[in-house]
Amino acid sequence: MFYGCGLTSITIPQSVTSIGKNAFYGCSGLTSITIPQSVTSIGKEAFRGCNGLTNITIGNSVTSIGDWAFRDCSGLKEVNFNATNCTNCTTTKSYDDHYNYYTVFPGCSSLTTLNIGNNVQNLPDYAFRDCSGLTSLTIPNSVTSIGNRAFSGCSGLTSVTIGNSVTKIGNWAFWGCSGLTNVTIGNSVTSIGGGAFWTCSNLSSVTLGNNNLTEIGQNAFPSQAKLYVKRGTKTLLTLWKNGYTRPYEIGTDKQLPPSSLSVVSTTQMTATIKVNDYYDGFTYTLNDEPIGKNTKTFYAPYPGYKYSMPLKISLDDVLYITNPYSFQTKGLNMKAERTGGTASSMTVKASYEQGDAPVTAQTLSLGGVTVEDDEIYLNGLKPSASYTVTYTIITDGPWKFQQTFKFSTNALQFTASQPKVISEGNVIIASKSNLDDGETNVGFEWRRTDWTSEFPSNRAGAYLYEGMMEGYIRNLNTNYLWKYRPYYETQDGSRFYGEWTGIDPTNTSYFEPTVHTYDKVEVNGNRARVKGYAMRGSDNIVSQGFRYWRSTESASRAKQVEADGQVMSIELKGLDYHTTYRVVAFVTTSEGKTYYGKEQLFTTGDPTGIEETFADEPQKITEEGIYDLSGRKLERMQKGINIICKADGTTKKVLVK
Repeated sequence: MFYGCGLTSITIPQSVTSIGKNAFYGCSGLTSITIPQSVTSIGKEAFRGCNGLTNITIGNSVTSIGDWAFRDCSGLKEVNFNATNCTNCTTTKSYDDHYNYYTVFPGCSSLTTLNIGNNVQNLPDYAFRDCSGLTSLTIPNSVTSIGNRAFSGCSGLTSVTIGNSVTKIGNWAFWGCSGLTNVTIGNSVTSIGGGAFWTCSNLSSVTLGNNNLTEIGQNAFPSQAKLYVKRGTKTLLTLWKNGYTRPYEIGTDKQLPPSSLSVVSTTQMTATIKVNDYYDGFTYTLNDEPIGKNTKTFYAPYPGYKYSMPLKISLDDVLYITNPYSFQTKGLNMKAERTGGTASSMTVKASYEQGDAPVTAQTLSLGGVTVEDDEIYLNGLKPSASYTVTYTIITDGPWKFQQTFKFSTNALQFTASQPKVISEGNVIIASKSNLDDGETNVGFEWRRTDWTSEFPSNRAGAYLYEGMMEGYIRNLNTNYLWKYRPYYETQDGSRFYGEWTGIDPTNTSYFEPTVHTYDKVEVNGNRARVKGYAMRGSDNIVSQGFRYWRSTESASRAKQVEADGQVMSIELKGLDYHTTYRVVAFVTTSEGKTYYGKEQLFTTGDPTGIEETFADEPQKITEEGIYDLSGRKLERMQKGINIICKADGTTKKVLVK
């Protein structure tokens, strides 16, 4: 209507209800204008380019202001904004040719005074964006919302007072207000938009004096600003929810970090937890169970149980959930070690950390053998071989815990001894080994030195004593030279050999007999079973057995009992209770000489002990060795259930699969 005219002043009568698009566009001579109460809408670019305007008053009735209504009013210093409820004052979210948002007062860089009327209810989006001349701002109590980017880019703003009725501060509302150093947000604010105070580079403190803030957008505050808040409020929970984990209590420099969890103590079946930084007024739940100031104990189904649960903190309708907190009860700490072994055997002892876990069973498995015990012994193994030991523990539930360990047998060593030709064609052969004395599949092969591979070797078993193997070959043909070698056969049929050693069956010498007393003595009450070893030398053995006597007496008072076999075993009966005895194996040769093994000590037991005969009856399993369920003694373990009788008289069942 008055586009580009030279007007310097104008009075708009009360009869006017709207100011149209471009109505005063370019009227650069206008210096002031009052928009009457009758006007409800101001059109797009209505006063654009009126750079002579220094102040303007927008009346109470205005509900709509068009895009760029006051653009480039570069002389505008004061705006009295009295629009009570400017519901259609938001700008479109389009871009102009210079990628600027359409706003109400763009380019009004001289605007230093903004008077917001006491009846204004909301401040429109983008309304005062980039009004860099504004230095202070008071938002009255009548205002309930501050629009998106309403004051963004107002870089000169150093002071803002936000009225107590404001409930919502829009996105980026004060973005880039670099002059702000501190802000106090009123009691009624429930929502602060994303980036509301972002890039306010000098903002050092924000006081959130209310208790009801329930929504904070991303990057609402710059990282350097200290946020002050009351403890135990919704506002504190809301800050935590949005990543502001270092707020301060109002009036102090005490930080209010989010509550967290810590483990006070654990056992195998329990974990005792406490809340760190507990705040009165909040409700705490853990795994859907309430938790208070005091510690709380959780009971695990099994040892080593892993928990992962968030701590939930709430007040009315505000809920803050921490990241899942992980903790674990103590485990069984299962261990196993090889406590003994040779080239053919292995003893493994297992253990676990005993606590409050209800352990009902433990087993060890090695080489297809399983024992219900914490120790397993197995022979007949391959030398230089790796074996897996499986340790299994069962707790109430039942829960199974299993761990495997790898152990290796020793490398096999055979050291042949010089053969003993006790008479022409009769030879005692021997070899030192590092095999287990319990091996029964050991022996020697011998053959003529001129035999080809087409001729099979002769073979015979042997006995072991402290790793020494001995055998007796009779009636070798003295017209030929011979050779022998030791062998060992594992439970799975694998065979290992030593080196060949030559024999001249005519190279006779005189040799004494070999006699040993085994150090393992089985004692039950006043009975004892002793074992010995006897191998003839050049002279025949005419008598062999054991001598025994009380350790407090002279050997001259010894009693003598005879026994047969290369490995002798006999039960001594009628001994005194609780008495220490000495026992020694002996052999007497045809020359009348007696040879003895090493003396061994044993002590008899309590009169209430078992006094039945050791192995005279099949159903009685008391002699050291391996038995089936019917009590029959076995040379080696067989498939099914085996009963192992130890030297101390105890037994255990072993399942061989």
